[in-house]
Amino acid sequence: MRPDGSPVLIDFGAAVDLSAIRAGELYVIATPRYPPIEQFDPRFPQGPWIDIYALSATLYELVSGHPPPQIEMRLTNKDPMSPARETGRGIYGDRLLAMIDQGLALDFRERPLSMDDFISCLKLDNSAFIRRVIIGISEKAAQHFLSFAKPNDGLYFDEFVAFVVSFPIIDLSWRIGKGAASKELFLTLYRALDHASLEACGGMLAQHGFGTERKSLSLKLVESRVEEYASTYLLDRQAEDWTYEFTRKQCSRNCLAPNAKGDADGFEALMEDVIDRMRGRVKKEFNRAFARVEWYRSGDNWEKRIRTQSI
Repeated sequence: MRPDGSPVLIDFGAAVDLSAIRAGELYVIATPRYPPIEQFDPRFPQGPWIDIYALSATLYELVSGHPPPQIEMRLTNKDPMSPARETGRGIYGDRLLAMIDQGLALDFRERPLSMDDFISCLKLDNSAFIRRVIIGISEKAAQHFLSFAKPNDGLYFDEFVAFVVSFPIIDLSWRIGKGAASKELFLTLYRALDHASLEACGGMLAQHGFGTERKSLSLKLVESRVEEYASTYLLDRQAEDWTYEFTRKQCSRNCLAPNAKGDADGFEALMEDVIDRMRGRVKKEFNRAFARVEWYRSGDNWEKRIRTQSI
């Protein structure tokens, strides 16, 4: 009961007669597998990171079907835990799985240290970072494509640019934890772009002799294609082998002019490599931006630093 007389429903297992505990006796109330080491060892500081571990353990059970090992087993490596990013791979977004793994870090300093920090793991609102990732990856994808594709009038270059810009948006949304490019999330990512960014990518293709347009290169074209490619992306994520067959076929339908339909197989084979590289770069940039643990060279040694805030 609170001091004002209002009741609070708590864990029934914690309802004990505290007066029966001897003076100076350490009494721990905890459910096995859910508390971190700080709940058992008074040498560690107490704070929100304890509840964040317990909440992450609950989320881990929802994702994997079983709770994490008991903390003492994890500390001695007698029962190592498979990360959530492995047990939930391909089913849940990478951003959500990364948040769970961060919350279950053995070292409390590597966990989010407050609930605001924990919730921020699911947010992505840094426009500069978004623009850099999306445009940087789309330009590299275009460069890779141009290394193998010969100039011809059978490729709609505006549709191709729309695809290589759309894909990082869709893949980022998956890693954030949405599982699909929701309208709200898309607008967040979409607003980070500008027409000059598209022109930079489109200019690369124009310089290499690709000049056929289907409509016109614009942000509206990107917006119209994101939802379309997001649907094929989700179908492809359910496949055992991530070859992105549905996405590649849809890209082929949009990007190839009627006189180039006979080149669809070769185009789709090349796009498999382009997509795989884009996905790898998105993952690398994503992990680099949101990792909580960083290592710095200090003389002959490496120093471990804990980031206190996500980008």
